[in-house]
Amino acid sequence: MTNVTQGNTATVDIAVGDSIQVRAGAETKVSYLTGTPDSGYATRRMMDGEAVVFGPFGSAAQISVEAVAGTSVYRAAPAQDYGVDHSSLTLNKAEIRGSQGDWCLLTGSGAPAISAQAAAVLASAGANNDLTFTAVGYGADGNSLSVKIVQATALSTALGVAITGDTDYGDWLATITLPSDGAGDPVAKTANQVKTAWDAVAAAVGVVTVAVEGSGAGNVAAHVVELLFGGTGVGPGFAGKGSKYIDLDSGDEYNNTGTLAQPAWTQLAFVA
Repeated sequence: MTNVTQGNTATVDIAVGDSIQVRAGAETKVSYLTGTPDSGYATRRMMDGEAVVFGPFGSAAQISVEAVAGTSVYRAAPAQDYGVDHSSLTLNKAEIRGSQGDWCLLTGSGAPAISAQAAAVLASAGANNDLTFTAVGYGADGNSLSVKIVQATALSTALGVAITGDTDYGDWLATITLPSDGAGDPVAKTANQVKTAWDAVAAAVGVVTVAVEGSGAGNVAAHVVELLFGGTGVGPGFAGKGSKYIDLDSGDEYNNTGTLAQPAWTQLAFVA
């Protein structure tokens, strides 16, 4: 993940078949430079945390990311298929269905990735005020979730948590607004108070949980948008307990001894 600070522009190369996800700050402009039908004249304006995926293109391409206001972020677009070759995916929902979820047969290149949750830390200066945000679900889908903290400047604004976008489209964004008083000046809030506000919003805590650093008594500061990262795994959400995975490179077979939400792939041993 790469930040582009306000007033700066980054040139980003996109290889054939690859995609780049750009998330706007307050305002971002993305221009197509080379390798696309619109190169040289097309520009996309993005606002307030909007996330857009550019690519894949039929040839190597180049775009520019200009942070007009606030900090923009770009990175390789998160995979949406858990690393599975879906052209070889067979779902046996009608034949075998149990209380642990759906049984399925998966194939892929290489051993299945271990399941992990995406997470990000939004740190503030001082102690006991960092906030760790962790995706509820396991797998790469969590890498498209993002969080930012803004300081209200309008008069008498309350501490709040707002959700925009959708997990299905990879543009889920949570915005925490720190409060202001009747003069528009900041009102300090601790990490514990921010967590309480977060936990009161079902649309937030149902997708991402938050943990405080230490006692949580330190005050939280505004923070640029951060994408959660580190989410991995083959099969979270559709490979129920007992599902099979075959490594097409080695021929090794694996069995899911975990759950539908968090598969745990165990290699099968065969006795000659």
